[in-house]
Amino acid sequence: MSGDPELIDIWLTGILNPESLTEQEFLRFSFLLHINLLQFQNNYYLVQKGTLEKKVLNSITINMTLVKGTPGFEKYWKLRSKLFYPEFKLYIQKLMFSSQIEENQIYKVRKQK
Repeated sequence: MSGDPELIDIWLTGILNPESLTEQEFLRFSFLLHINLLQFQNNYYLVQKGTLEKKVLNSITINMTLVKGTPGFEKYWKLRSKLFYPEFKLYIQKLMFSSQIEENQIYKVRKQK
């Protein structure tokens, strides 16, 4: 994604203001987020089975929280959360919608520019 300026623009707009994307752009944004969440889900289950160290999941979890509290993630999750396994869905809901975990400020800074 980092080598494609158009895709970066779609990602940033999708995260911050998904309503401004065209239908095709929102679909691209959704696929990007979905791919990341599927990889996260796979790693989640590998940790549960003892195949992958928990510290790997912790690292991925920190990266996932970069999109916590963003309009794009919330819209995506409302539309597509049913596509994930129930245990993982519950894990994401606790992670992304818990008031105990702070939102990351990376996208908040861009909003102010």
